[in-house]
Amino acid sequence: MRLTKWLLFVGVLVLGWLLGWSNSNLIQLQFLFWRSPEIPIYLVLLMTFFIGLILGVLLGYFSRRSRSSKNE
Repeated sequence: MRLTKWLLFVGVLVLGWLLGWSNSNLIQLQFLFWRSPEIPIYLVLLMTFFIGLILGVLLGYFSRRSRSSKNE
């Protein structure tokens, strides 16, 4: 299990490096009247990846927790 975690970590680092190398163009996000500063595309991709990863872990944790409380 420990080896799998390390391989996953190295894979994410390699993915981040590849995204940063190939997607270094600047973009500006806009939502209604709000605009972000110009940032590279790879940062937007990595932020959405990590936000989705964190939300998935949290939803899985709360889902398991609610199921265990129903079984008691």
